[in-house]
Amino acid sequence: MPQRPLTRVALTFDDGPNPGCTDALLDLLAELGARATFCVVASSISRPGGAALLSRIVAEGHALANHSSDFEDLGELPPDEIRRRIVACDDAIRAVVPDARVSWFRAPNGSWGVDARVARVARELGLAPLPLGNVIHDWRDDWQDPDRLARNLRGALQPDAIVLAHDGGGRRFGTVAACERVLPELVGTWEFVTPEGLPPEATALHIQDETPPLSPQRR
Repeated sequence: MPQRPLTRVALTFDDGPNPGCTDALLDLLAELGARATFCVVASSISRPGGAALLSRIVAEGHALANHSSDFEDLGELPPDEIRRRIVACDDAIRAVVPDARVSWFRAPNGSWGVDARVARVARELGLAPLPLGNVIHDWRDDWQDPDRLARNLRGALQPDAIVLAHDGGGRRFGTVAACERVLPELVGTWEFVTPEGLPPEATALHIQDETPPLSPQRR
């Protein structure tokens, strides 16, 4: 009997690297033989332990995405300032892992601007805009109940989907616990890929369909 193809999904983690969370997720992904995409922030890279975790992400075969210099919403900023912040994150990445491939940019808070100016600047810099996908709603410190996040994660896991969770921006112990509970259930039936491994329609950016901005004050 022919073997059934694995169901593909792209796991993405925003706002790190974050000691205590990113490393726990890396341990889990290594145990499962799974890949993920880490959307990193320059201010997180510069914190103690951030650079070492960034190096580990790359060394262990995961993908990187640029997630700007900090958590500032870019949607209302002028193009020059948007460009400065994206380049600052790229510089922070290159200072640690100069040969790492960075193909994607995800806007902080999912805010691309009403005129899609953030996506336009990212493309000018050679970065493909990365949609939010299916969000598990874990970006607040008071939303870290592992049972709730495990339910959200199971609901977000759809064929050929991008799944958005957070390893940074605060204490993400609930996210880690939910991943430790749910992801092992998928081994043997699901394939964890980077966004490039999904069909083009899965990574197409539809500005009007993006989740409402995630306020940086609530992270």
